[in-house]
This record gives sequence, structure tokens and C-alpha cells, in this order.
Amino acid sequence: QCATGLFCKFPPAAKCGAKNSPGKCQPRPQACTADYDPVCGCDGKTYANACSAQAAGVSIKSKGGCPAP
Repeated sequence: QCATGLFCKFPPAAKCGAKNSPGKCQPRPQACTADYDPVCGCDGKTYANACSAQAAGVSIKSKGGCPAP
């Protein structure tokens, strides 16, 4: 759990914190570009780019959109 204004960034090997893998608290971006380079967040939602996910407080699971449910 990170403090307000931070998000937990997991390295790819941590698989979004599976099996209590550690992450690091990082500052949430204050502004993002509108570039479309989709990523799948650890919350299972697709974000327009990595910055958008991190600004929402979500670490990145993988590049590209999330699979449809």
C-alpha cells in the first residue's frame, strides 16, 4: 500500500504482486501525453499508455490491450 500521490510499481517478474512479490512506491505522473500505445494494467483494464495507467495508480501488467473477458 502506497501513500497518497504514489502508486506501487511492480517489475515484470513480480507479476502484479502475485505471491506477495514486492513493488516500489513511485510518484504518480501529474500529466500525460495523448500518445496511444496501449498497456494492460494490473487491474485488468486497458490504458491508452503507460503514463495513463500510472496516473490512475495502476502498475503495468503487459504491453498491448488486456484480453477481452
